[in-house]
Amino acid sequence: MSGKIKRWLDNRHRKESMDQQSDRTPDWLNEAEVVGQGEDAAVKRQRRAASSREKRNNFLRRHAGKISIGVAIAALAGYGTWAVNDTLQNHERFTLAEVTLLGTEHVAQSEIQEKFSSDRGGSVFRIPMEERRQEIEQITWVKSASIGRFFPNRIKVYVEERVPVAFSVSGDGIDLVDEDGVLLGYPPEAKFDLPVVRGLSEKDSAEDRQAKMKLFMAVSREIASGDENWSKVVSEVDLTDPRDARIVVADNAGAVRLHLGNEGFLNRYKTYMEHIGEWRKKFSNIQSVDLRYSGQVVLNADPAAPKAADRKNNSGTGNVTATLATPQAKQQR
Repeated sequence: MSGKIKRWLDNRHRKESMDQQSDRTPDWLNEAEVVGQGEDAAVKRQRRAASSREKRNNFLRRHAGKISIGVAIAALAGYGTWAVNDTLQNHERFTLAEVTLLGTEHVAQSEIQEKFSSDRGGSVFRIPMEERRQEIEQITWVKSASIGRFFPNRIKVYVEERVPVAFSVSGDGIDLVDEDGVLLGYPPEAKFDLPVVRGLSEKDSAEDRQAKMKLFMAVSREIASGDENWSKVVSEVDLTDPRDARIVVADNAGAVRLHLGNEGFLNRYKTYMEHIGEWRKKFSNIQSVDLRYSGQVVLNADPAAPKAADRKNNSGTGNVTATLATPQAKQQR
């Protein structure tokens, strides 16, 4: 009898424990527990999800005021930005009143001003600055340009002009040319004292003209490093063949064309200046000198019609080789 009472009491205690657990746990969890132990993992995930939702709701309840203020501030900032932009682009105070040009000497200012014709009557803040800069740099005399806005309604354009380094003489006429091979035309009011180059043409590609002028700049700089008065002696540089720079040197005895090749310009120029007196004592009517060969030069390598006096005395205007180690020269037959 006592055993039955004890079992009854144990069952009663277990039932009360289950009732207490049911009071503490939500119905949906009790229903999940009834399914069995095989779904414990699913129950745990559901508990975590419920906990996350509760935390999120608590956070929103605690910070709802701050979030509302933040949204309001963002809205005001967006409106303020729009209002400022609208004012800058439409208020009459910012209507373009003046375009000031700086650094212009040979470029026609009207060419630059014309680039802003479509901007007249509008706000300076509507002007596409990069687009205008690129348009200005398309002008022949302009090497580079920069543009700035100045409060409230002015634009300033800073121009770096191209610098002519020679006169280009060709069948197209006479043009000034810069070191990049850009033909600049010839402003009637401009005065320049520059050497003459031949071999450039408007029909040449920009790359070809640039390569030829690179050769010219190398010749002029190297010779100038040894003879600062070279520009007074050298009257012309022929760039027809980019592998052979040909210069015309003039003195009281006449003009002579020198073949300098594409390197060693100063040494070859000095060779000519040091030996031309000796060569003229032996050979008359020297018209050209080819200095591209090591240890010797070729006189009158270029075909030319002989002078009347030379035809009469047969002094010879054909090719002559002069060996530098031995100043004696022999005429090639």
